Amino acid sequence: MRYEYDAVLHELPEKGGAYVAFPWDLRKETGGAYVAFPWDLRKETGKGRLKVHAEFDGIPYDGSIVNMGLKNQDGSVCYIIGVLKSIRKTLQKNNGDTVHVIITDRIFNMLRIKLHVCPICGNVIQSTGEAIISCCGIVLPPLEADPEDDEHHLCVERVEDEYYVTIPHEMSKEHYISFILVLKNDGCEIRKLYPEGNAEARFKINGIKCFYYYCNRHGLFQSYSCQHKPRR
Repeated sequence: MRYEYDAVLHELPEKGGAYVAFPWDLRKETGGAYVAFPWDLRKETGKGRLKVHAEFDGIPYDGSIVNMGLKNQDGSVCYIIGVLKSIRKTLQKNNGDTVHVIITDRIFNMLRIKLHVCPICGNVIQSTGEAIISCCGIVLPPLEADPEDDEHHLCVERVEDEYYVTIPHEMSKEHYISFILVLKNDGCEIRKLYPEGNAEARFKINGIKCFYYYCNRHGLFQSYSCQHKPRR
């Protein structure tokens, strides 16, 4: 999903000195605004609210397209996405000004994830675009994930509303799996692992797209293995 268009900034309506009927972080600040999403969100996605990644004149923002009771001139629902005051200040844009908007769903954005691992401290850093990542005084290139092989494969078992994930792999101080990461619709979750422990983790099932895990000798691996069997 990708939408690109020009939109007019509108200030949030006020009532009694406080913003009303608008969600999340916009209520917490004075001078918040929004732009319209000029499509019928429910027809486009089947949802009345959608978490998205947005760019306003190139400035990124993660928010939601929502229905807050506003109407278009033809009486149809006007879906909106908020624009924080800090973004408006950076852009030097005010009520009535035009901004260029790019909207992608967070699934699309998260599928562009890049992982960087520090060989000194083991820190795991995530990025979704072009960036220079450094840690412990060295620049960390993005890792290329390999497909699973005979020595590196992930096993998934469903236990109620969770996936119980195990990797049959050596876990010595010299050779071990250092983390398992799951990519979801709206983000990712990571479980750090340590030598002499077990290469296992549990994740809530909702929205899982794929798994990544890292071997300190052989690098990053990716698995789409969500084949599972219920525990008896």
